[in-house]
Amino acid sequence: EVELRAWLREALAGMNPRSAEVFTLKHLEGYSNREIAESLKTSPGVIAVTLHRTRLRLQKEIQAFLGEKP
Repeated sequence: EVELRAWLREALAGMNPRSAEVFTLKHLEGYSNREIAESLKTSPGVIAVTLHRTRLRLQKEIQAFLGEKP
């Protein structure tokens, strides 16, 4: 678990800062898409798209980290 957390921190650090921020607010801090959108002065739709793309990227990266084929 510690290794996975370290991997996640490193993966987020290598991302676009906005994507990492949105992901962190949603999945680590528990904010809703609407709350994130309000705080970042954008729309919930933009947040949803950002989260989707970020999750896809992280999914590919974790598969590579674990040595799995996509």
